[in-house]
Amino acid sequence: MALYSTVLAHQWTNHASTPFEEHLADESLVSIQAGDALLTQLLASNDSLVELTVGHLATEYNLLLSNNNEVSVNNHGNHCSIRLEHQQQIKVPVMPRIVTTSCGGCNSPSIEGLFSSIPYVESKIDHVSMKNIFGIYQTQFLNADGFAKTGGMHSAGLITTDGVLQVVKEDIGRHNAVDKAIGHSIIMEYNNNVSALLVSGRIGWDIVAKAGRMNIEFIIGLGAASSLAVNAARSSNMTIVSFLKESSCVIIGAGASKIMP
Repeated sequence: MALYSTVLAHQWTNHASTPFEEHLADESLVSIQAGDALLTQLLASNDSLVELTVGHLATEYNLLLSNNNEVSVNNHGNHCSIRLEHQQQIKVPVMPRIVTTSCGGCNSPSIEGLFSSIPYVESKIDHVSMKNIFGIYQTQFLNADGFAKTGGMHSAGLITTDGVLQVVKEDIGRHNAVDKAIGHSIIMEYNNNVSALLVSGRIGWDIVAKAGRMNIEFIIGLGAASSLAVNAARSSNMTIVSFLKESSCVIIGAGASKIMP
């Protein structure tokens, strides 16, 4: 499915308007069901929905599907239903509501509960090459099709312990883009070798939580990090690299000494 659609719009330039075709990031209602029970609903881009489901179940429910063929997708225009064919006995909290930022935070009674939901992340690598990371951003990350066309989509990518970018996924929701990338890693069976998560937007607590639950040590982004994200990263042995530029960045966390040129 396409990540975007076109509408007739007008461009106002030099005191006059000109009609043109504007590209818009598509947004669909995605329902995830286990058997006949509704688990949750997401507002997401209508693309890579199997990866979205697998990643969402892993990062929000701690459920790793043994076979992605258990997931069936039915598209109905801007409403997509996803069914887990053999997971009727799944023991997870049911959230029959539309999730606009999936992080699990709304179920926690305290700040301490937010931090305790993220496990201690083990160290997998000795260093991170900033030249390699920035090169990946410039050549393989920022040229993602959906963002290039609409300017309204987020990207998420995964780098393995050998420093290779394995996947870039896009979605109108930054949390969904992360889930899609993680879902891809689970389906392709390299999720245990992921060392870094790359994101195009700001780094919030929800992104740190998803990465931590998948034992990802570094989170790297072009935007800012929030205070909760930083505190969560510090308590879980994770490192945040924010405001990434070619010659500078901000590093917070346990792995600051691993950042190399």
